[in-house]
Amino acid sequence: GNQARPPRRRGSRMNVPRHQRTLYVGGLDEQVDEAVLLNTFICFGDIKEVNIPKDYAENKARGFGFVEFEEENDALEAMDNMDGAELFGRILKVNVAKPQLNLQPNKPIWEQEEYIKQHVVAGAAQDAREASAAAVPPPDAEA
Repeated sequence: GNQARPPRRRGSRMNVPRHQRTLYVGGLDEQVDEAVLLNTFICFGDIKEVNIPKDYAENKARGFGFVEFEEENDALEAMDNMDGAELFGRILKVNVAKPQLNLQPNKPIWEQEEYIKQHVVAGAAQDAREASAAAVPPPDAEA
């Protein structure tokens, strides 16, 4: 077999988890599409991917999107500059996207949002309730 492989580049971005280069952008106007988002953020650095999840039932954007930069520093600079900025008259909320839970490691975070909201968040709330119930001893537990 041909074993000659190009050497792996140890670029700075190889060791930065993907979510730290991906920004959540909330407060989007309905007119904002991927092209608008790309043009708004491209001045901060190279962008790898832009995604605006759609509500398929309503066939319209859901008011938030994700911008994945090639470099973490560019993402952080974009966040510093764009959080609270105005786009189409709406104030943007920009922060680093939440880390991916390793549910489907190959899927981008925005395709997991719904799953996380439905399963993980509800489950965590329930766990907390059960934990606090367990912390209170039953009334006749005094030995």
